[in-house]
Amino acid sequence: MMELYIRSFLLCYNLYDSRHRRLGKVRRDLWRKQRLRVYDAGGRPVCTVWQQGESACVSRDGELLFCRPFRHRTASGFRLRPPAAQSMEIPTPWGIFTLVQEEKRDFTLFQDARKVGEIRRMLSPVKELRLTSPQEEPALFGGIVFSLACLMLHDDDFETV
Repeated sequence: MMELYIRSFLLCYNLYDSRHRRLGKVRRDLWRKQRLRVYDAGGRPVCTVWQQGESACVSRDGELLFCRPFRHRTASGFRLRPPAAQSMEIPTPWGIFTLVQEEKRDFTLFQDARKVGEIRRMLSPVKELRLTSPQEEPALFGGIVFSLACLMLHDDDFETV
């Protein structure tokens, strides 16, 4: 299992490995709140992740890789907030993964019902991302998983107009 760490830094999140080498970064689009871009260690854009309605989409080099809907918890009783996104499927060249948001806003990543990763301390400045990552593109895989977790985390936020 490869350990990746994500640190908040001036409008972006830097992605580091366990040896504190920067693998890439995830930057939120200033004008479109629901759009994040993933960059490699050299600062080149790798992919774009955005929310479109109740779905999350990922594109690479202008080509749409996938658009998948969030699955929401069923709300029971009176609630002040809309139900949070609970899970979503992530089709990748390495297989289909399922990202699940827990009640305490932590995330678990599964592949074929087997736990292959987790994101802890999502609401703190330093996030812990532990996952079995493809060795050839850890910044792409980690960046996509983290970006989708960000969109799921903020899916139930209120927007003030």
